[in-house]
Amino acid sequence: MDYSVLGWVSGELDTSLRQAAEALEAFVQRDGDAGPLDECCARVREVRGTLDILELPGAVTAAEEMEAVANALSAGEQPDAAAASEVLMRGILQLRQYLDRLQAGGVDRPFSLLSLINELRAARGEAPLGGSTLFAPDLNAARQRPDAPSRDGDDRRAAQVARARGTYQRGLVAVLRDKDAQG
Repeated sequence: MDYSVLGWVSGELDTSLRQAAEALEAFVQRDGDAGPLDECCARVREVRGTLDILELPGAVTAAEEMEAVANALSAGEQPDAAAASEVLMRGILQLRQYLDRLQAGGVDRPFSLLSLINELRAARGEAPLGGSTLFAPDLNAARQRPDAPSRDGDDRRAAQVARARGTYQRGLVAVLRDKDAQG
């Protein structure tokens, strides 16, 4: 994927993540008023949708887990709201850093988010995900056989390679015969 596309929506992602963090801070300061959490959930949902469109599976999974923690906090289902809020804030910050690294030309390594994802899952009492969850190579990618002609139909190049190979093999045989005659 061309991650320069991330630059097109980077401003919106930054804004949504900043607003999610502000809403989470408001929740923590209001000591249990769940109103700001609705705003936090909405902003994280926006981020998740954008990341899904950009096809960033690791970031999407992290955003899904962040949204689940925010929803659990909002519903009052978190026994330790302070710890869950802290993990959620760390998730917002780490996701932003991850996206900044991608936009700067870094490689998409969803596995680097696994620790965060598992912390978010643990905050909700869920079992951790295994490393293979974020590893999804494209096994259906078209492969070209080495002996197949090139896709652009350049049979002339294939003929040149065949002639060069024949010339090389004849020369090699001549050198080997000469060594046998001398030895």
